[in-house]
Amino acid sequence: MRRSVPPWLGVSIATVAPLVLAAGLTQVAGVADQTNVAFAFLVLVIVSAAYGGGAAGVAASIVAFLTFNYFFFAPTRTLSVSTRRDIGVLIGFLMVSLVVSSLVARIESHRDRAQRESDDARLLADLYVSLSDPAVPGGEMDAVAELAEARLGFRTVAVVRAGSAIEILRAGGVSDQFLRLAIAGGAGDAVVASAPLRGGARLLLIGYAQTRLDDRNRALLAAFASRAAAAAEQRAAAEERERMAVLQETDRQRSALLSSVSHDLRTPLAGIKAAASAFATSSSAEDRDRLAHSVVSEVDRLDRMVGNLLDLSRIEGGILTASREPVPVEDLVGTVLSRLRQSLGVRQLTVAVPPDLPAVFIDFVQVEQALTNLVENAVQHSPPGAGLIVSAHARPGWITVRVADEGSGIAPDERDRIFRRFERGRRAQPGGSGLGLAIARAFAAASGGSVELAESSVGTAFDLSLPTQETAP
Repeated sequence: MRRSVPPWLGVSIATVAPLVLAAGLTQVAGVADQTNVAFAFLVLVIVSAAYGGGAAGVAASIVAFLTFNYFFFAPTRTLSVSTRRDIGVLIGFLMVSLVVSSLVARIESHRDRAQRESDDARLLADLYVSLSDPAVPGGEMDAVAELAEARLGFRTVAVVRAGSAIEILRAGGVSDQFLRLAIAGGAGDAVVASAPLRGGARLLLIGYAQTRLDDRNRALLAAFASRAAAAAEQRAAAEERERMAVLQETDRQRSALLSSVSHDLRTPLAGIKAAASAFATSSSAEDRDRLAHSVVSEVDRLDRMVGNLLDLSRIEGGILTASREPVPVEDLVGTVLSRLRQSLGVRQLTVAVPPDLPAVFIDFVQVEQALTNLVENAVQHSPPGAGLIVSAHARPGWITVRVADEGSGIAPDERDRIFRRFERGRRAQPGGSGLGLAIARAFAAASGGSVELAESSVGTAFDLSLPTQETAP
């Protein structure tokens, strides 16, 4: 890119340059070489106009005209001419010089303007990139200020939100008192650019420069303020959308919870009421035993639902903590299966837990509940006479307990969402709340483990992975 010089310096050089050129040309040319000398002076005029502007071009044209006449037209060393032809040549040279210098200066001016506009567009593009990916939420203000300091010549730039109260978003090393003075217009060396925000507030960029800034830099600072205000508005809108999405999701979950709880709690209560009514009128001991067993079964079911709801409230409340200790895998699996023996019924149960497995380092109560939920899930989603396999195997630092059933399995399009709360597959049997798997995963995670859906050729299988003591954090 062409580097221009200050106008006064350009005019000064353009005034002296023809004299220097003439001193050199007189050593090699004379009156007979007027054409070549004219071209040399014309080149000098073009260079002067290109680098010094229109005023320098005019100055070079006039001085070149006088010097050309003085040294290279007879009689030499005077400003007089001997023939009319020489007068025409000199006037033509002057006119051509002035026209050429004017055209060159105009072309260079347009090129400078286009270059400045290109630089400004590139700078604003850099600003857009900086604003599109701030390092931290709200970091767009630092990005704007730092870019203004680096590219606009400001020593420091402060960012202020002025509304019903003054909020300093970036001080830039400037005292609060001085910033307030600048906002009030009492700091003469501060450049203030303003852009509107929602609610009648304004975003202010307050720049402090070491040297006097031109109008271009002031306009760019105003553009920076507008872009920063737009970025702040976009961030506020995104946060508002996120907040609304959270509220909508909360409302959805609350509605799902109320719907699930109201329906699922009514079912065992209706069963208990029906069994109790029949119990009161039944005279057969066998019927009474059957009805009493039904009441106990429905009460257990109701208790599990209430327990799941309480567990969910603990998880969502962030009060889920794990008290971890070494637990033999045999004890964990045995405790769960013993407690659920009655609900297993005539199911074909296969247990494959090697006795030499290392102990797992877990919160026994929570992981027992996680495994209980997996077994109950298998029981609920497979036929009464189907097989149920509970197995365990070791891998470096981990023990995996697999619960596999011979039910209808999980549809492929549901595999990614079965761990969500209140999610129940299309093939699910009635009576579940859709919380068991979500709670099992949360309890396993609290002890550093995980619950994942495993590949199975028949039915459904879940892997409960638990850390051994040597790998526990």
